[in-house]
Parts: sequence; structure tokens; C-alpha cells
Amino acid sequence: MPRVTVVGAGVFGLTIALFLPRHYDVTIVARDMPGDPDSLDWASPWAGAGFGGGGTKPDDPQEMEMLKAAFRYYWNLSESHPESSVKMYTLPFTPLPASSPQIHHPSTASWTRPTCPPPRMPRSGSPTPPSSSRPPPTSPTSPLSFTPSTNVAFVPQTVSDLTDLLPLSPDVLVNAIGVGAGRLDPINDPLVEPVRGQTIVIRQPAIDHMTLRSGIDYCYVIPRGDGTAVIGGIKEHGKT
Repeated sequence: MPRVTVVGAGVFGLTIALFLPRHYDVTIVARDMPGDPDSLDWASPWAGAGFGGGGTKPDDPQEMEMLKAAFRYYWNLSESHPESSVKMYTLPFTPLPASSPQIHHPSTASWTRPTCPPPRMPRSGSPTPPSSSRPPPTSPTSPLSFTPSTNVAFVPQTVSDLTDLLPLSPDVLVNAIGVGAGRLDPINDPLVEPVRGQTIVIRQPAIDHMTLRSGIDYCYVIPRGDGTAVIGGIKEHGKT
């Protein structure tokens, strides 16, 4: 049986463990674990996630195919597996003033048309662009509800050097430690850049849509499946 050790129990670490074949022997090693008392030392308890497409390379066919596959997967989860906490929300589109800079990616818009549901007519009577109005599935970023039924073991441990995990004899060692990779031996990845945000988590089950504003007044409101919502509005590169 292949042995896989995943370092980090955040969104990436849990998702990787979830999607590995069931016959793999998977161990997740992390300082912070889902279910622990809320800690300010990692992002997952304070985060929200919304899939709106777009990507970073609108002219890259491979990335567009990946986005389409991801959208179909999350759409299926929202309809067929409510226990996953993935849910459909509307994303209202507010037109920018004519004087505001406009950003348009034709390639991005083109992949959404055959893949995503069509835009809905808002009360104002003006249809909103498909690239902005589709209802993205959102998740409270914790697939932990799936892992008890899989072959996954959890080991609470602070890791400062990946070689410390060699006694576990993994066939594959997955680094899903996030921003910590910048100070994790022997990697110390110089390309890792911390980005400091500020969020507040409130309990408000009545919020039924996701709000996002880009630009100098960047802010967002993301509802989560447990009846809470994440409100944020700061993004400071290079700071922790």
C-alpha cells in the first residue's frame, strides 16, 4: 500500500488527502488541526472560498480546461452532496462608473458561456455579464466531513524540517504547509510571499449571496455553510 505523508492540514492538505486513492495509506502531519480551538496562527478557521472562475492565465487552454473541470465538480457537489458544505450563491454584479478602468478577458468569458449557467436578469432590468453574475459554489474550506471514512491518520506535530518526517517512511511527501514553506528546511522557498489580510467572522445565516469589490476599495463578504460569514477588506503584500 503506497504511503503518503501530507504536511499541513489547511485547505490544500485536506483536499489532497481527500482525493488520493482510497487504498493509499495517508498521514496528515500538522501543527493546527480542524476541530482545534480557533487559532490566529493559520488561516483556515477565518477563511471563506468562492469559485468564480477567471484564473490567472486567461489565454492558457490548459488552465481553462482545469477551470471548467473544477466548476463542474463543485457544481455537482452543491447539487448532490449537501454534506460537503458546498452551496450555490448568487454573485451580484454592480456596473462600474464609466470613468473606472475596465478589465476584460475575452478568453475567460468564452469558457464560462458553455460551462456556467446563463446570467440572470437583475431587478434593474439590465443583464449582467456572464463573467461576473454566475452563482459560484462556496465552501467553508474544510472537507473534514469526508476524511473519517477514508484511510487518513492525523498526527499533531510542529514541523520545522521535512527530513524530520523521514522516519514515517513515506513513499511520497507532500508539502502543503502554505506560507510556511518560506521558512521550512530544507526548502526555504524565496518565492513565497506572505499576504496579510484582516477578516471578521460573524454569525448571519440570512446572508444569501457573495459580495466582492475589487480595486482600491477591495472588500468581500463570503457566506459559509455553517451559517457564518467572512468579512474582509485588507490585502498587504509582504506582511504577516
